[in-house]
Amino acid sequence: MATAMFVLSACCCGKSGDKADETAAAQQENKMIRLNVLVTVAPEHFDEVVAGLNELAAGSRAEEGCIGYDIFQNTIEPTSLIIVETWADDAALTAHQSTPHYTTILPALGDKMTTRLERFGY
Repeated sequence: MATAMFVLSACCCGKSGDKADETAAAQQENKMIRLNVLVTVAPEHFDEVVAGLNELAAGSRAEEGCIGYDIFQNTIEPTSLIIVETWADDAALTAHQSTPHYTTILPALGDKMTTRLERFGY
């Protein structure tokens, strides 16, 4: 059976020290960002959490710099969700994290779910 493997690598092309760190940081800031947020919801709070996440998604989709914001339910484990977010750059994500819908909805849902974050730049 053939498998495909994708390798992402970063190379500073022989640069070292502070200048290389600055170059790498600048490249990261200019990349689009994909967040995969894996969510496990306490069954007794499922409807409340989904309603809150849908409200968060609606607000997020209206933000400048939001390219995509989708929520999917796991068909095997129904209390597991994944939120797939795509942001134009790090500045857009940072702005998102200070919006009223982000700073009020997530804390209200915090003890009703657990999350694991995956972050990718491209």
